[in-house]
Amino acid sequence: MGGGHGESTVHAVAGAVAGGVARTVVSPLDVIKIRFQVQLEPTTTRIRFANGKRPPVSKYTGVMQAAQVIVREEGVRGLWRGNVPALLLQMPYTAIQFVVMSNFKTMVSGSPQAGPIISPSPALESSWQHFTHSSQAVWQSIIFLQSFM
Repeated sequence: MGGGHGESTVHAVAGAVAGGVARTVVSPLDVIKIRFQVQLEPTTTRIRFANGKRPPVSKYTGVMQAAQVIVREEGVRGLWRGNVPALLLQMPYTAIQFVVMSNFKTMVSGSPQAGPIISPSPALESSWQHFTHSSQAVWQSIIFLQSFM
């Protein structure tokens, strides 16, 4: 594993697919989180204004309630609103991260057989080494992608 251009392509594709699947799975939660962030009204009804009046009623009051409102008003597709632009950011990021991780592991180990990406052999690397390889891959991916924004 690692080293060759063909294997780098495999790692890039694997990273892009993994990032795309992960992003698509968590997209409904991200949509709900953003709806809460942009909501002007507080989410609790226990708050009172200084003059004693109750604040306006919130459109979204809980995660399940927010999901139900979004599905009722926008359909199920509303839970994935904005997923395509998010995929355009996430997929290159994870593709680069997988390739950098593989190449960095090869460079550090001094062997083209640096072990599989997903479940490294304990004999090949310790948890600390895996952590440092992963950290290096993340930072290089971030630096590379930030240069395009």
